[in-house]
Amino acid sequence: MHSFIKFVAKNYLLPTLLVLIIVGLVSSKKYMLSESQLEKSYEEDLNNFAWIHKIPQAEGYIFGSSSLRYGLSASALSDSNSQWLNLSKDARDPIVFYLLLKKYYPYKHPKKIIVGLDPWIFSKGYYYYRNQIMFLDLDASTTWAMRQKDASVYFTKFKQVVYSRFSETASPTLGIIDKIPGDFGSIKLTKSAANFRKIDEDWFDVKRYGWAELEFEYLGKIKQFCNTHNIELIFVIPPKRNDYTRTAKKLFAEEHRIWWQKINQVIGGEKIIGTFSDLSAYPQDSIFAESCHLNERGQQVYSHWLKEHIDKLERITTERNFY
Repeated sequence: MHSFIKFVAKNYLLPTLLVLIIVGLVSSKKYMLSESQLEKSYEEDLNNFAWIHKIPQAEGYIFGSSSLRYGLSASALSDSNSQWLNLSKDARDPIVFYLLLKKYYPYKHPKKIIVGLDPWIFSKGYYYYRNQIMFLDLDASTTWAMRQKDASVYFTKFKQVVYSRFSETASPTLGIIDKIPGDFGSIKLTKSAANFRKIDEDWFDVKRYGWAELEFEYLGKIKQFCNTHNIELIFVIPPKRNDYTRTAKKLFAEEHRIWWQKINQVIGGEKIIGTFSDLSAYPQDSIFAESCHLNERGQQVYSHWLKEHIDKLERITTERNFY
């Protein structure tokens, strides 16, 4: 009888239990990263833009990471009849672009939105700079690799996300920022240009951690939302310093090819402006603070350049050269 119980446990109960545990973990992860849970996790970040309610009418929203936060002047894009708002932030990603659009569209009904396409914001490696809940999107091997990179930081963040998800007292007080910021969200970089001669081969972290499929999924949600609400969707590839472009073309050609293939699968046929090299004719140290960030003068140059080109859009094609 004892041997029979061991046989059943070994061949039926344990495998069944293992399957149930795996299914439970997968289901839990899917729920935790659902749109409704992401909205809760990013609520404080979304409330930082409550000042939008004070704007009489918005012509358009700018969604980007640091390259557009510092690279585009909302005032320079605007005129007497229209006002652009810059909702970009360092390391911001398509997930938050979508959540912001969904939250604030009902109040201002922008006619256009600009979405910046920087490859690295689609990288799992950039989860390091985001809300802790994004760590749940990492598989075991990737989580281990990241912890090896900075074990104490990642372990602390992992504990925070687990605790905040299961503790009713862990939620912070949500601040609501309703004061309209200078230049409607755009920020000027005034520091001097930094020399830039080399990119580490793991600069994207894509070679180690891969692309975040969830980001491409939310890029598709942005497209669907704009189509549903008749919003003109404008994708831009922010300019980079010439030395960055040359080095990236050499080191990251394959990563860029895969990234562009994924982008095209999600938003193929949509309109796009720009390449990394759009401001290559300007003295680079006069317009760039560093490899991917324009300085104050560069912001004005690029804002006026984009305003002139915003009605001269090209369709995304599979073979588009964005260098």
